[in-house]
Amino acid sequence: MNFILIFTPVIGGFTVSRFSNSGNTKWYQKLHKPKFTPPSYVFPVAWTILYLLIGIVLNREFQKENYKIFLLSIFQLVLNFIWPFFFFKKQKPFVGLIIISLLISVVALIFVSLLFVDFVGALIFAPYLAWLSFAFLLNYKVVELN
Repeated sequence: MNFILIFTPVIGGFTVSRFSNSGNTKWYQKLHKPKFTPPSYVFPVAWTILYLLIGIVLNREFQKENYKIFLLSIFQLVLNFIWPFFFFKKQKPFVGLIIISLLISVVALIFVSLLFVDFVGALIFAPYLAWLSFAFLLNYKVVELN
């Protein structure tokens, strides 16, 4: 087990959150958000769990020498880390919507690929795909309402 692979997404997510001011900006607080937006304390908890799950999948696929899935997982993680920079730091929700659309596409591709080569990995990855779909809807509604 490679703990570096498992915890890299968590550390990266924490770092990106700090540099992008995720959720802590006055700009974000003033946005019109959909009624189904979770309370702000939900996001760091959810993302910590999801980043751990991503790390577990990264480790599994590296150990199983599924390098295509491993590299796709690194790529989606980069997209994941870019999203808050544009959404929060640059205050560009529409650009965020484009990025999250691409991110969901890559994550869906990874998920489907995992179904064929690592079913357990797919199950571990499923909550991430579900949460991203919800995040897409939130991002879309922010664009629509503002």
